[in-house]
This record gives sequence, structure tokens and C-alpha cells, in this order.
Amino acid sequence: MKIELQNKIDDDLLEIINLSDEYLKDLYPPESNHLVGVSELLSSWFELYLMKEKTKTIGSIGISLKNHYPEIKRMFIKKEFRGMGYSYKLLDFIFERCRELGHKKIQLETGINQPEAINIYKKHGFRAIKPFNDYKEDPLSIFFELNI
Repeated sequence: MKIELQNKIDDDLLEIINLSDEYLKDLYPPESNHLVGVSELLSSWFELYLMKEKTKTIGSIGISLKNHYPEIKRMFIKKEFRGMGYSYKLLDFIFERCRELGHKKIQLETGINQPEAINIYKKHGFRAIKPFNDYKEDPLSIFFELNI
């Protein structure tokens, strides 16, 4: 298993983004989906990583470095790989990456209709906070923060 920084838009990246978008589109209205668009995934302020096993893409995780604290974005595990601990590996990887960049805190926004994700974040020690950066109060969103 490897986790690789993406530096080009290819079929693997587009597949995981499309699966993620479809999944979230079924859970939330457009105004409650706070997604980083494909064109921004390779910007100077964003890092996107894909987790792969040989030629199979398992999932993704990204960090936005646009604001004071890094924000986890685009975390997604393909359906057939859920429940196998891959999300924990992605989180541990991104925590280490943020520490390498000199950060001591990380934030994220997730939706209330994703109890599995919420449980994973809570198990990692994230605590609920008020909306941060440009986010507004949204009854469908939960905001989290973790000292790393």
C-alpha cells in the first residue's frame, strides 16, 4: 500500500473525485457541499494524495493550506474498501505531513449524514468547534479541530 501526492489530473484521480462527488450529492444539497473543485486540486495551496494497492485506488485525502491551519478535504474511501482501517492510515499520514510542514493543529468540516466519518474523527481525538475560515453555520455541517 502506498500514499502518493498527485501532481497531475489522471484517470485515478478523476475516478475518486467523481465517486466522492456522487456520494456527497446524494447526502446533501449543493449549498451544504463544500468541495474543492478538480481545477484547484493541483494548486499551490492544496495537496491531494491517493492511497493505492498495486494498481487499485483505495481512497484519497487532501489538505488545504490556504488558511492559518491546514484543513482536511476530499477524504474518501471507495465502498469496497470501507471498514478495513484505511481511513485511519490516511489520517495518520496527513497528520504527519502537517507536522512536517510545521503545523500543530488541523481542522475539517464534515456532514451530519456521515456517522462513520464522524466516529473516525472522534476516535482520533477531534473535538467539535464553531465554523472556521469562510464557513457559515449550517445545520448539516459539523466542524472539527485537532492538535497534532
